[in-house]
Amino acid sequence: MAHRDFSIPSDYVPPPPLTFSLLGESFTCLPEPPAGVLNSLISGITYDASGRRMYRSSDLVAFIVGVLREDEVGEDGKVVLDEDGSPKRYDDVPRFLALINDKTRVVPVAVLGELVVWLAGEVGKRPSQPSTP
Repeated sequence: MAHRDFSIPSDYVPPPPLTFSLLGESFTCLPEPPAGVLNSLISGITYDASGRRMYRSSDLVAFIVGVLREDEVGEDGKVVLDEDGSPKRYDDVPRFLALINDKTRVVPVAVLGELVVWLAGEVGKRPSQPSTP
């Protein structure tokens, strides 16, 4: 029976995180998005009568939230803990959700679409490292 190990090499160094600004607020993404987040975005794509790609706004928001950093991770790859032992958290996700729900600073769905297309494109440009055979 054939078998191949797709483990992450011990010397693997993730790429630097992507950053973006939206209405003057800066956000930082994970160095690499979880595969399930990408899968959810791709599986939700539909096409209009002219063949133009369409996304549901909930899929756009879920993708962005899924790629934003949450826990602070040290250089050793482990989650950094606060003094009380709980994970040290970034505020990118709650700030993003507050921003897109702010009635005084409206973020058009079309802008979220542009952001998702840009993020997905940037992730696609990144080189991947082959697993050990």
